[in-house]
Amino acid sequence: MTQVANELRAANSPSYIVEQLHNKAVVEGKDCIIESIRTVGEVNALRALGNFYLLAVDADPATRYDRAFARGSETDSVSFETFISNEQREMGSDDPNKQNLGACMKLADFKFNNDGTEEELYQQVRKALKEMK
Repeated sequence: MTQVANELRAANSPSYIVEQLHNKAVVEGKDCIIESIRTVGEVNALRALGNFYLLAVDADPATRYDRAFARGSETDSVSFETFISNEQREMGSDDPNKQNLGACMKLADFKFNNDGTEEELYQQVRKALKEMK
């Protein structure tokens, strides 16, 4: 999936995927949530459209690994070392068409810590939603 997304961005633009998703939402006439923003180009393109908030959700690497491993999908059944290596690869890149989660998270309007319970996360989200109104 990552390779296909990178190829689409390289062939079109760093913001191509989110632009297509946004266009679909406009045609349907509805608000939308676009998850997994991966490049600074995607953030910049969505900000330019207006009425946009970037939310970043993060947790301790061990917590993320445990949750991913518990899902039990084939791609999640890797060692902790492989998991960390994969994450580090996605955290930064000089190529505008490739994942740069670290830079995207720095651009977030709201940052949520997801080390705790679901209710603790929901409290953070509710607070952010009030600020958005």
